[in-house]
Amino acid sequence: MISEDLIQKTGTIRFSLFGIYDTDRAFPGLKQSAGRITKDFEIEFFLDCTGKAIVNENEYKLYPSTILLCKPGQKRRSIFSFRCYFLHFSISEESPYFALLTSAPDFYRIIDGVVYAEIFSDLLRHLTESENNPTSDYTYAKMLELFYLLSRDAKRNAAYLDLRSGERRTEDFVPNCITYINNHFGEKISLKTLSELFHYSPNYIQSTFRLVTGVTPQSYLENIRL
Repeated sequence: MISEDLIQKTGTIRFSLFGIYDTDRAFPGLKQSAGRITKDFEIEFFLDCTGKAIVNENEYKLYPSTILLCKPGQKRRSIFSFRCYFLHFSISEESPYFALLTSAPDFYRIIDGVVYAEIFSDLLRHLTESENNPTSDYTYAKMLELFYLLSRDAKRNAAYLDLRSGERRTEDFVPNCITYINNHFGEKISLKTLSELFHYSPNYIQSTFRLVTGVTPQSYLENIRL
């Protein structure tokens, strides 16, 4: 049984597919998939990848520890290869998260990959072990945690995609800055450090980082350390 409190917080969720998807195994020798129209929400967390995703003719280059969020009715296809965790599910329109998922960015480039990876790993393990009863308090709690993270990260990823659609395309260094800070937060990191690593002026790094993430590199570093 699922507690009414969790259903009220998330909305009724019905899973259609879930697991780990490896294009090299599923489509050996092929370079891309045929186009299709999505029926459910589809969330993919990429583990290994050299490919691209095309959603409604928007092309996204895939990187490890990024997320693709497709909505019902979208047209999508993929350029191989990649391996990812995936969840396909429907959710009731009355859910407070239905509007979030519908309006969220299609691609999340700036995330805390370690946190997301743990959620997907735990959730998929539980779904696999509970094949006869894939809905439970544990499943709903994990989905609630996932929805919270997607909601939290939607704004800065939308800002990142908006910036990419404009004339300035040098903002790709922002996710790389975040990765560097996450991996070296115990070391001394200054704007000069990032400037020398990514070959942009300290002022440009600070202003673009803040535009995309909402905080300065220094503030982000302090939050990571805390």
